[in-house]
Amino acid sequence: MRPPVYSAADEQLLEKITSLVAVAVRNSLDFEEVARREQQRTLQLNVTNALLSIKQREPLFRAIAEELGQVVPFAYFGIRVQRAGGHGPFEGFAEFARPDGNQHAPLLALAPNRFASAGSEMASLYNQVSDLLQVPGLYADDAFRQLAVRYPAMRYAYDEHKVRAMLIVPIWQRPAEAAVLTLASPDPAGFTPDSLATVQSLVPQITLALENLFAFEQIEALKAQVEQERTYLIDEINTDRPAADGLIGTSPALQQVRQRIAQVASTDATVLITGETGTGKEVVARALHHASPRQGRALVKLNCAALPAQLIESELFGHEKGAFTGAVERRIGKFELADGGTIFLDEIGELPLDLQAKLLRVLQEKEFERLGGNRV
Repeated sequence: MRPPVYSAADEQLLEKITSLVAVAVRNSLDFEEVARREQQRTLQLNVTNALLSIKQREPLFRAIAEELGQVVPFAYFGIRVQRAGGHGPFEGFAEFARPDGNQHAPLLALAPNRFASAGSEMASLYNQVSDLLQVPGLYADDAFRQLAVRYPAMRYAYDEHKVRAMLIVPIWQRPAEAAVLTLASPDPAGFTPDSLATVQSLVPQITLALENLFAFEQIEALKAQVEQERTYLIDEINTDRPAADGLIGTSPALQQVRQRIAQVASTDATVLITGETGTGKEVVARALHHASPRQGRALVKLNCAALPAQLIESELFGHEKGAFTGAVERRIGKFELADGGTIFLDEIGELPLDLQAKLLRVLQEKEFERLGGNRV
């Protein structure tokens, strides 16, 4: 078969057609880029409006997730934060999922402490992928399958939740804390580089939302603590104290007590006060508190023998909402209430032995966790 022979006129015509096709393709690409940028601007505007109108954690991030889902379909949206000096586990801050991986189903909020019963195991899984959470990443199809082979946490998502694609976008990396946004999809082609760029464009707004919520929740916690301290301080003010230190008498034994109080009052040492019932252990504790640099904060008193065994740990360390049946809201414990002040535990020998071991660790390490929580 002989090849076609083109005349000079044919070649000129082909050049014009090629030029027109190139212009059309360039215009089409430009239009798609303009449409993508317009979509991003609309998304950013809607998220900003949500920031201005919603102050509660779950409704705010639900609104952000729903707006994002219209542009980047997903089955899971999660923001996890690391607050224990940058070395603790990533804990759930705001997480939502769609039933059965349906990317168009309504969002369901996930309980942040749903893994509390397996806290150390889940913390270990997240620690194994900490390097992945520090850089933006798009993992889809074979790339995500390889992650599932390498990381048990990804294997869990692959097997249990049928995840086949994941987007990871760090919100911030700071010396004392970190935050990361993760999207997951059962569709191996669910995310594209444009999806990653869209999520990254929301980082400034999400950063602002997190900082505002952290500040708001800290203010609420301080308000609750100040209110409870006020109750204790009023009780202290109304307590009849005939002498400056509450101790009456000038006997050698009492003078020795005053001397020992003066020795330890300026330190942060844990003090053991012994004596029979009715000998004035609480009076000595109050004198010790008022002689210390902590006298401006509350003296929190707790009679361990008067508490039901099942409530002692909650009273001492506090609990998170949903930690047990009847825990309808977060509550701070006596140790947290006494932060910056003094706590007096009366009849400590009446505590159950297992709780005495926990208490000893608190006294040694100066740290504790609320029931149902994973923050130290």
